[in-house]
Amino acid sequence: MTAKELQDYLTKNHENRFYLELNIEAEMQYRERLISYDNPRVMNQYIKIMDGYIQKHRDEIDRLSAILVSWSELISKEEYRQIFLDRFLYGKKWSEIAERSHYSEKHLFNIKDKCLKEIVSKTVCELPSITDNLMTLSN
Repeated sequence: MTAKELQDYLTKNHENRFYLELNIEAEMQYRERLISYDNPRVMNQYIKIMDGYIQKHRDEIDRLSAILVSWSELISKEEYRQIFLDRFLYGKKWSEIAERSHYSEKHLFNIKDKCLKEIVSKTVCELPSITDNLMTLSN
């Protein structure tokens, strides 16, 4: 794995977690509308299906988040670790991180590159899978 591959993976990881969060929100709204359905038996079946989808999506978010946390533990400097998590786990903008950390955005990019190189140098395994077609989580 290279730093570039890791960067691409982190971007895809963030996009998938964001997409899953949107799915959960939509599914929760749909679930709430089902509660008013006239036929309780059918309503309960649909709610059970929706709950299964929601749980699958939450489990995938947890799995993707756990990968980021485990990688962050490979970063030796605590301050850099927090910058890595702020950006890639919590999805904060570089400008927000710069304000909190009192670093320039340019310096943060350098820190990010150092973090990626450190993770790559300490990792010998392949990148974990990210579900390419998130619709498979709904099946």
